[in-house]
Amino acid sequence: SEITELSTLQKLFWVYFFCSIVLFLLSFIDREIQVPHFSDWPWILALGLVVNIGGWKLITSNLPRVSTATAGLVLLIQPAGATLWGVLIFKESFGSQQLLGMVLLFLGIYISSLKTKVKREVDKVFP
Repeated sequence: SEITELSTLQKLFWVYFFCSIVLFLLSFIDREIQVPHFSDWPWILALGLVVNIGGWKLITSNLPRVSTATAGLVLLIQPAGATLWGVLIFKESFGSQQLLGMVLLFLGIYISSLKTKVKREVDKVFP
């Protein structure tokens, strides 16, 4: 199909493009959203292009080089790490929702690791 012929960056572009349209339309519903000042746009674009798209490009280009378990672990820890950095660096509040989310996240990682260990043991017994 045509989607599989797109490069990773092209797929990211279309995902971000359509998400931007949806968020733009939703911004008319939430009147508290403020349009950034003109002088802020270079920083916003740099953040989007370098940090977000650049980060996803690094992630997707390196996924084939690591095991599925390692990739999953790193991708699952990312939101928890971002939350903790926000608390430590930017003095953001850490509420019960964030705590519940992190507990569920790490519980999911733990359950997933058990499943992987069991699968390895089964593969040893039944090659």
